[in-house]
Amino acid sequence: MNRLFMTCFVLLAGCTVSTTNNNFAGGGGDYTPSSSDTSLSDTAMPVTSTPALGAVTAVFDEYPSYGDVIEVTVAYTDAEDDLEGGTIFLTVGLSQSDGATSDADMEISIDGSSAWTSNGDLVFVLGGAKLDTSASYSLSFYISDAAGNESNEVDTTCK
Repeated sequence: MNRLFMTCFVLLAGCTVSTTNNNFAGGGGDYTPSSSDTSLSDTAMPVTSTPALGAVTAVFDEYPSYGDVIEVTVAYTDAEDDLEGGTIFLTVGLSQSDGATSDADMEISIDGSSAWTSNGDLVFVLGGAKLDTSASYSLSFYISDAAGNESNEVDTTCK
């Protein structure tokens, strides 16, 4: 009787049961799913990345064939690196030396010409014939990347 018990124990211990592929004591060893195995599913969430804005500077500059501009540079991180195709949502506040103020909201496409990325920075330029370099401009903005993820808002002043 002991010999029969030991024989049954050795036989069962040598087999493995895989609940992954629904084999029951059918052939020991490791189970390696094939690419066509539909019993396994990937339940991981898709990677989404919210862009984060950091240090921002805004300075008056002169661009050839544009004239006076405000050049804005902001450090950013975005794990998906998909700012191209996104948008900058900007509010510009103007304070003139005579005390007059005004605000304007605008959207700027991150398209490589209106705004572009360079070495971990997002750069865009504001300008026009009526840019007054003696005035003070407050800038407040956030960005939306190509996937629609929105960043934090940053503020700066150009004087």
